[in-house]
This record gives sequence, structure tokens and C-alpha cells, in this order.
Amino acid sequence: MWCGPEGEIKMQLCEIRPGEPVNLNTERLEEICNQLGYSGGETAICAAMEDLATMLHQAKTLWASNDFGALHATARQVALVADRIGMAGLAQVAGNVRQLSDGRDAAALAATIARMRRLGEQSLLAIWDRQDLRL
Repeated sequence: MWCGPEGEIKMQLCEIRPGEPVNLNTERLEEICNQLGYSGGETAICAAMEDLATMLHQAKTLWASNDFGALHATARQVALVADRIGMAGLAQVAGNVRQLSDGRDAAALAATIARMRRLGEQSLLAIWDRQDLRL
């Protein structure tokens, strides 16, 4: 907020877009493809990506409905799937959601779910951009 030339009060709004680097273990993706063959690896990675997208959406819905038990279970699954396909950062944040899912700190839980969803989306895009994956 500042004063204009005639003493009027001026306000400026700014948009905050939080972001952070994606921690993607590409060696894990290569390992999956080496174990299952390219086609099998691609299928497994795409299935995991679809599962993650669904679970990230569910997390928001579960939080909004105060279903903290189901949120805890969903965050656990997000962490397991993310870890399996090399998304270490997402797995860690999902673990944070699990810790906060007791519902005692609503603001921290809301912020951490938003971070999990944002990092999840960025991680999914990073894999999609890195691989020639087709659904």
C-alpha cells in the first residue's frame, strides 16, 4: 500500500505461486523398465501415475469432508506409490500429511495437502515429459 500523488491510498495485489524443485529418481524409472522390459515398465509407470492422480484428488475430498482416517490411508498409499516410481519428494510430503492427519492442526494439514497435490502434479508432469509414455 502506498499514497498516490494526490494523497489517495493505492493498493497493489500480487499472486503468490509457490513452487519447489521436483525430486525425481530417474534411475528408479530406468530400473522398472529394465526389470519389466520397456513395454511392461511403461505400463507399470503409467498405472502408478494414474493411481497417484486419483489419490491426490481423493486427498482433497477426504480433507474437505473431515475423513481423517481415510486421508491417513490415502496419504500412506501416495507415499508408497510415489516411492516405488522414484518420486522421493512426493513420498516425503505424503508422509507429512499422514503425520498431520490426526486433524489437530487444520491450517498445517491444509497447507501440506496443498503442497502434496502441487508437488504431485509437478512430479507427474516431470515423468510425463521425461518418458515417451502413452496412456
